[in-house]
Amino acid sequence: MSGPSRSSRRSLWWLLGPPVLFCVAVVPANRVEPWVLGMPFLVFWLLLATLLSPVCVWLAARGDPVWRSARGTTPGTAPPAACTPAPAAGSGSWPSSSPSWPAGSHSG
Repeated sequence: MSGPSRSSRRSLWWLLGPPVLFCVAVVPANRVEPWVLGMPFLVFWLLLATLLSPVCVWLAARGDPVWRSARGTTPGTAPPAACTPAPAAGSGSWPSSSPSWPAGSHSG
């Protein structure tokens, strides 16, 4: 089997963060008191979990060698341009801004 070893993909453990924050940790967090920032503790906990979930996914992706190689980047370098410039107006490669509707197919 070729590719990175299991030990080199340790960053994928970050992907356990969201399920733990939402499912497992809700049991001890399921209470109204104390109030945090004007919210019951459970609502605050769920808001915090929602904000931390993308961070966990980003940390997992950033440290994963398979993801980096698929993007063509190495640590410490800038990623390649994500998109190419749009073609010039009237070049014919983009559809026109006004769709051509069959007669009688739309109201108006």
